[in-house]
Amino acid sequence: MAENPEDTGHDGGTTPPAEETTGFDDDTKRAIAEVFKIDGDQACENKDFIEAVRLYKEALNVQCKDDSLNTELKKALADAYKNEGNNAHKRKDYPAAVQFYSEGLQVNCDDDELNAKLYSNRATAYFNQKNYEETLIDVQIAVDLQPTYTKAMERGANACLQLGLYGEAINWCDKGLAIDKENKTLSELRSKTIAERDKPKEQMTRDFPGGFSAPGGSFAGIPGLAGGFPAGTSGGGMSAEAILGGRGETPILNDLLSDKELVAAFQDPETMQAFQDVSQNPSNLSKYGNKPKLRTIIDKLDKKFGPPGTGPPPGSGSGFSGGFSGGMPFGNMFGGP
Repeated sequence: MAENPEDTGHDGGTTPPAEETTGFDDDTKRAIAEVFKIDGDQACENKDFIEAVRLYKEALNVQCKDDSLNTELKKALADAYKNEGNNAHKRKDYPAAVQFYSEGLQVNCDDDELNAKLYSNRATAYFNQKNYEETLIDVQIAVDLQPTYTKAMERGANACLQLGLYGEAINWCDKGLAIDKENKTLSELRSKTIAERDKPKEQMTRDFPGGFSAPGGSFAGIPGLAGGFPAGTSGGGMSAEAILGGRGETPILNDLLSDKELVAAFQDPETMQAFQDVSQNPSNLSKYGNKPKLRTIIDKLDKKFGPPGTGPPPGSGSGFSGGFSGGMPFGNMFGGP
């Protein structure tokens, strides 16, 4: 065996490339695969994970029939991808980190603990790119693989907090604290989530970029609703006074402002764009299956205004001027046709 990974003899040396071993008997193939693995292990010790990946893949490409060796090679390959992903993450090259972790998962090794780490680490890389929906998907898989993986639960709670999904964030915290009651990160996340959830309405109003005015004003601060509700309502926009039916007594506006998760969802421009798309064409909902924040808006507005094609919930008043005659599709409420 060569002392350095880059001098393994694969170019003119004693170990042939994997593609040249097709005519060898299985004992010879196994011996060749073992040499590649030894060199791959050495590359890992030298922190040259890219070279290790190449060598482990060469070993697997030999296609020997030793299941035990192939299992070891797959685990070693997935672990090398994980370590190179960690290197990319330390450099703050989060797209590269996602790619390496994804490559590690595609190896399909049968080590649940290692796969859980790959999912959890990829979740962190997604989180650092503000891709919180993908973060939650990977966190859930990681915890499914390792039910006591509190580090993944921390990431899930943090992603839910960023999305304004306060109930889910608290659930993640409680789940982790039931396993490790001394977990300081989860305790702090839980307290922070409760503080955000219970923030006074006046503070939430100030938090809207551009403001969120009282009756007589507009919803200019909500992304996608500049100048009030967009076209599709009379006058090209709907003021808060219009939502109150001109009387200042209908509780719809207060309901909107008092629902912390709904307000947080309204503050996300990407979610609002998706919502407007779905409100105009409900069949498009399947396009956004990985956006829990969008689901939050739709579910809550169903309860507050009634589902499209129906009247308002009992006791909510006429709401919009003229009521919900024949039902008001969400598209009409948020800029649809």
